Amino acid sequence: MDGMLRGLPGQVPGTRNRDRPDAAPRTAPGWDRDLPVFPPDPKGIAGREASGKVLNVLAQNIPWFLGGSADLGPSNKTFLLFEGAGDFQAGSPEGKNLHFGIREHAMAAIVNGLSLSKLRAFGATFFIFSDYARPAMRLSALMELPTIFIFTHDAMGDGEDGPTHQPVEHLASLRAIPGLITLRPGDANEVVEAYRYVMQLRHQPAVLALSRQPCRPWTGANSHRRLEWLAVPTCWPTPRRETRGDPHCHRQ
Repeated sequence: MDGMLRGLPGQVPGTRNRDRPDAAPRTAPGWDRDLPVFPPDPKGIAGREASGKVLNVLAQNIPWFLGGSADLGPSNKTFLLFEGAGDFQAGSPEGKNLHFGIREHAMAAIVNGLSLSKLRAFGATFFIFSDYARPAMRLSALMELPTIFIFTHDAMGDGEDGPTHQPVEHLASLRAIPGLITLRPGDANEVVEAYRYVMQLRHQPAVLALSRQPCRPWTGANSHRRLEWLAVPTCWPTPRRETRGDPHCHRQ
């Protein structure tokens, strides 16, 4: 196992020296180029659909960006479909699609471990199943890891499979976890801007709660104006290392 891990930097493009903490950037030059902009559309686009388009752009721009779903890739829209994305397997360690199986807690724990290994990883499932991942997500917040958790089918109106698939209290409960950034974008362009914000986090995990139903994009190219609040300095739940020297924060 040790020999295999030592050999990975030479096999996976863009991973040389990534095992050194001081040589492991969480973003790459031009990481946000080609992010989509969605024009106003009365038919709308679902948050999960917009998310899938963003993930495929980020994974092409950032060599160490990878992830997958707990057996719900087609529903979460998390498959990386561009040429060369591939599946992470024993014989193809360069693959970017991880297949976690129906194991939400294990998925979140694996995403934590990948983050500790200086990879930028995401895991996805239905919002209702965040209950199973919650202990590992809480540890991610305590450990100040920049993990990404993507939860789709965010509304109680989504219950095609009955009341067991209708999240009600989950948004409030995740927002109550100290140190966990929880965003629920209102349209496709807010999804893009939410990812733009999340990808710049270095010491905080983030949740994106995304819709199954189409939402009409209203914001167009000016979507960043509706998300200016994301850039406002805050004292909680920002980790201590992110607030040192911040004149807006008394938590020094």
